[in-house]
Amino acid sequence: MMPIAWTKTYTIPNGKSGRVFTSTIGAATDLASAGTRRLLVNGVYWCLGMEQAIPRTGACVDVVGDYQPT
Repeated sequence: MMPIAWTKTYTIPNGKSGRVFTSTIGAATDLASAGTRRLLVNGVYWCLGMEQAIPRTGACVDVVGDYQPT
């Protein structure tokens, strides 16, 4: 099986560190799934160093407006 999401921390030569989140999912039809949207939102929380702020019941990932992917 291939992973669908990766995280990486890094430090550049001047000592500044960062975090990267990437995924192989995210096509229009993938985003119809609340689970996929939650994965991406939680990945952003992690990149910002805010993983402690992720609600225990899950962040709200409701679609705003009409979303009909093709």
